[in-house]
Amino acid sequence: MVKVVEIYHCISPFSTTALCEGLDSLAPNIQVFGGIVCSPDITSPNSCVFSSVGGLSKSGLLVVFYGGADLHVDSRKISGWKPIGRNFHVTRSDGNILYELGGVPAYEVYNKYLSIKNDQNFFYNALEFPMLYEHNGVSIVRAAGASNPDGSLSMSSDIDEGSIVRLSYGEPQLIEEKIKAESEVCENFAPEVQHIFSCAARKAFGPSMSRLTKFLRSRVWL
Repeated sequence: MVKVVEIYHCISPFSTTALCEGLDSLAPNIQVFGGIVCSPDITSPNSCVFSSVGGLSKSGLLVVFYGGADLHVDSRKISGWKPIGRNFHVTRSDGNILYELGGVPAYEVYNKYLSIKNDQNFFYNALEFPMLYEHNGVSIVRAAGASNPDGSLSMSSDIDEGSIVRLSYGEPQLIEEKIKAESEVCENFAPEVQHIFSCAARKAFGPSMSRLTKFLRSRVWL
C-alpha cells in the first residue's frame, strides 16, 4: 500500500497547478511532498531529473512511491514569508499568467512599490518578494518568474482571478522560530530519516542564508 508520494519537478514555463489538483484525488492519509529541481544558478531554466527506469529528462518529473506496513510518515511545511503593504485585487489572470492587479499591469506593482526594473535581473530581484494569497483556506506563495512585454507576470503557478494578494518578504528570524517549533514536533515523532526541501528563494537572503543553514543543521537529528 502506498503511503508516500515524493515528486521532483523540472523547471518549466507551465503551471504545476493541474498536477496539484490531480493529487487531490489521492486518499487523505497519503503524504505528498517534493519540490522544483533547480540548477546552481537559480535564474537558469536548465534542470533535469533522472532514474534507472526513465533515464534523463529536462522537462519531466520524477515520482517516487513509498509503502510498507512498518513505514510511518509525517510531513510538515514551513513558510516564514510575511505580508507587506496593501491588498491587491486580481482583476485579470489566465492560469499562471497574472495580467492585472487593480486594473493596472501586474508588473507595475513591483515597479511602483519596490522599484524593480523590467530587465534581465527581474526574476532574481522579484524572488525576494513573492505574492501571498489564500486558496481553499491555505496560504500560498507565488513567485514572479518573468515580466512579459505587455506588463503581465508569469507566476510559478496559477493565481485565481478575483482573489486578493499581497507582496511578502522573507524574515530569517521568523523562519528560525518556525523551524524550532516544527523541529520539536519532529523530535516527538522520532524519525529515522528526514527529507528536507528548501526553497530556492533562500539564496535571496544573502548573508542571512549561512545563518539559516547553520540553524537548520542544529535542529536536525543525525
